[in-house]
Amino acid sequence: MGRPLQAPDLDTRELILKRAISLFARAGFAGVSMRDIAAAAGITPAALYHHFANKQALHLEAMRHAYEQRADARLAALAPEGSPEERLERFVARIVEDLHTNSDLRLLMQREYLDGDEQRLRLLVEQVFRKQFDALMALAESLGPQYDPHLLVISIFGLVMYHFETTAIRRLLPGYRAEHDNPTVIAQHVVHLILHGVARTQ
Repeated sequence: MGRPLQAPDLDTRELILKRAISLFARAGFAGVSMRDIAAAAGITPAALYHHFANKQALHLEAMRHAYEQRADARLAALAPEGSPEERLERFVARIVEDLHTNSDLRLLMQREYLDGDEQRLRLLVEQVFRKQFDALMALAESLGPQYDPHLLVISIFGLVMYHFETTAIRRLLPGYRAEHDNPTVIAQHVVHLILHGVARTQ
């Protein structure tokens, strides 16, 4: 059994996770070594292994750390107060703001989707994403029987994520306006699409 972490150890662990998040976000799991992370944190590889047994354990903890920084706020947005539509608006606004202000989180998620490593993805689902997904499924079910809850949750994330993933090219396309980068505008657009589609209003 390992010894309890003291304050200096906690500070070092936090620094390791911060550096690991940045490296994994930009180079992916395969593109980063434990030696790279140790160097970025200013410690020896041996010191790094004192905190994390291997790269897989460090990567999972980095993902959890990045995702959970504002997880309480996202779950609070899904709390049962208000109508299902109001809860959807709160959650979409929260996740859009998080992705707008935290590029590392966005890049980490994209990297995992692209890598497609099933073992890592299973761990991430069970240990990082599952609680929020279950809460979203419950919200989707409350929005109405016309929705497939699973597809609706995936569509919410798809609509939000793709907006950020295409930022570089959509700014060059006809019709782009600076307001399209405003998190409030993005969130309102996504919620309207989810609830009303593109049907003409009479």
